[in-house]
Amino acid sequence: PPSGVTNAAPVTAVNTNAAGTNRFGRGRFGPGFGGGFGRYNNPRASRDELLQRMRDHIHTVVGRYKGKIKAWDVVNEALADGNGTNVLRNSLWLEIIGPDFIAKAFQYAHEADPGAILRYNDYGLENPAKRKRLISLIKELQAQKVPVHAIGSQAHVNVSTSFETMDQSLTEMATLGLPIHITELDVNSAQGGQRGFGADIANNAATTQGGLVSDADKKLADAYAGIFRAFVKHRDSVKMVTFWGVNDANSWRASGKPLLFDGNSQPKLAFHSVISEAKKAAEAK
Repeated sequence: PPSGVTNAAPVTAVNTNAAGTNRFGRGRFGPGFGGGFGRYNNPRASRDELLQRMRDHIHTVVGRYKGKIKAWDVVNEALADGNGTNVLRNSLWLEIIGPDFIAKAFQYAHEADPGAILRYNDYGLENPAKRKRLISLIKELQAQKVPVHAIGSQAHVNVSTSFETMDQSLTEMATLGLPIHITELDVNSAQGGQRGFGADIANNAATTQGGLVSDADKKLADAYAGIFRAFVKHRDSVKMVTFWGVNDANSWRASGKPLLFDGNSQPKLAFHSVISEAKKAAEAK
């Protein structure tokens, strides 16, 4: 944002809702990659100016909730998509500051709250090329002693996602030696949502078109069962699973019916498949 502009209201609302409970408070504030820069017509900031604005913003938001928010998505969706050679996607953060904008963001967040868990968060990590970029980025940050404490895998997947796909993804990410947090789990049942592992809300219509796949309820349940079987297998690494919504009516991909509860908040077959996997895991201990 422009110098001196900080909107803490969304974080305040989340923190107020979680206060006094045992919920795991989570925040997101860091460098984003939407159209935010395009709203302002002032001359472009210099590297030093943008770093100072970043530091001021992070210190303001994280400092305000020091000791209250347990985990922050410090940098979100910075990795490039596709099969090219670039690790990071094009952005004005990268253009103005350079690739060290990520390390700086983590540094500033750690300064503001040394006790918080700091995450790098991204979508599409089930894709081998995207996952390779993640591993390259995190290894570089680790070599620089940057305080990255966890990997956030959004896991916006689809009903064709198998146990094997999730197992391979978690196996490779676990080599980084960091806790893995599943941060935005949903499983798209729309025919148009079977083409990849995206999370770009601008393309949401394309991923929810074409109606549901055939036998959608069963396929959704089978997909969730396989996904949670992989989570259980990797429970030493997977420390958190957060769903991206509660019921289908309020999902960002509502027409893909991606969650465990239907539009009337009634449990679906997928809910029972997840509970079944949890029971199997408990009995196997």
